[in-house]
Amino acid sequence: KLGSIIGHILGDGSIDKKYSHVFFSNSEKELLKEFSTNMKTIFNIEPRIWMQKAPDYGNTQWDKRINSIEELTEGRNGGLFYPTICGLILNAIFEGFAIGKNKIITSIIINSNDEFKRGLIRAFYDDESTVGLKNIRLFQDRKDMLEIFRSLLNKFEISSSSVKMYMKHDKKRYYFDIFRKSNLKRFDEQIGFTSPKKSNLLKEIINRKPHWNDK
Repeated sequence: KLGSIIGHILGDGSIDKKYSHVFFSNSEKELLKEFSTNMKTIFNIEPRIWMQKAPDYGNTQWDKRINSIEELTEGRNGGLFYPTICGLILNAIFEGFAIGKNKIITSIIINSNDEFKRGLIRAFYDDESTVGLKNIRLFQDRKDMLEIFRSLLNKFEISSSSVKMYMKHDKKRYYFDIFRKSNLKRFDEQIGFTSPKKSNLLKEIINRKPHWNDK
C-alpha cells in the first residue's frame, strides 16, 4: 500500500513544495479509490475530493467539490487532496522524494522490499504507461527515472528495451518498451495493473495468437 502511494505521487500526484499537501489526480475511479483506500489505511485520513471541468484545449480548472469518488462524471479528472502532515511524513520517510515538481527515486525506495516495489511499479505504470498492440510503453520527461524503473523490472526478471528519446512540442521526452509474450506475462503475474482498461488490454495481447517474437 505504501509503495502504491509513492508510485502514484511520482506519477500523477505531487507533494506541494510550500505547504506539503499531498495531491493525486486521475480520471479512472479505480485508481482514485486505490489511492484513497491506501491513504486511509496508513494515515486514517479522508481526502477532499474535487472534480475538474471538462477539458478545454489543455486548460484545466476545478469545477466543484464532490462528496465521493462515485460522483465523478465519466471522462473528467478527479483530484484528491490531503493535509500537510501526510506530505511531511512521506517526505521524511522517503528522503524528500517529492518536493513540488522535483521528484526523485531515492535510495530508500530503490532498496525497499519486493512487495513495496510491486506497489510502486504498478501505480507508476497505471499512471504513466500505455498498452499497445504488442507492448507496454512507459513515458517520462526524465531519462534517469526510466533507467531506474528498467532496473526495478529486471529484479522481477522482466526484460525491456533501452530508453529512447523523441521530441514533443520542442521538448525531449523518453520511453522504453516491454515486448515479448514471456515478459508481458511476467509483468501481468508479478506486477499487473489496477486500471481495468490496461489490465484487460494486456491480457488480450498475451492471449492473442500467433505470438510475435516469442521464444
